Amino acid sequence: MKVSQGTIRTARELGIKAVPSQKYIWAACMDCGKERWVVFLVEENRPKSPRCRQCAWRIIGKEQTREQFGSDNPFWKGGQHKIPAGYVVVRFPTHPHSNMRGYVKRARLVLEQKLGRYLLDGHETHHINGIKDDDRPENLLELSTSAHRALTNKELKKATHMQESRWV
Repeated sequence: MKVSQGTIRTARELGIKAVPSQKYIWAACMDCGKERWVVFLVEENRPKSPRCRQCAWRIIGKEQTREQFGSDNPFWKGGQHKIPAGYVVVRFPTHPHSNMRGYVKRARLVLEQKLGRYLLDGHETHHINGIKDDDRPENLLELSTSAHRALTNKELKKATHMQESRWV
């Protein structure tokens, strides 16, 4: 069955996994002319996007290469942010232990600066007070991975025991 431009259907009719009553319109991309189903904004009486994905990404990509990276990005926070695990990471793509996005834990950088060298392979930083974003030099220790795990497990057991004894 041939569909003409401007035809409106619901997600249920099209077999799209979305809100069943969501409306879609058959529309052509304003740049390349490719026809496709697009979310229809009923209140505004228009398709959600006038462009297909390929054309939209081509335009976004051009804008980003021009002005959207680093300090030119309006959401730039100085190259550091807090990750869900609670640690602060800093953008440092040339560091030998940076992740694939170029970030290194700030605690590692502070401890390396304090020691005057990179941390040894198989070694980690330990926050003495247990606060993951407290990266003061006096709060950081270099420990082997096994020693760090043992110490962390011991601290967890102690904290659990203290909590249990409070409730008795």
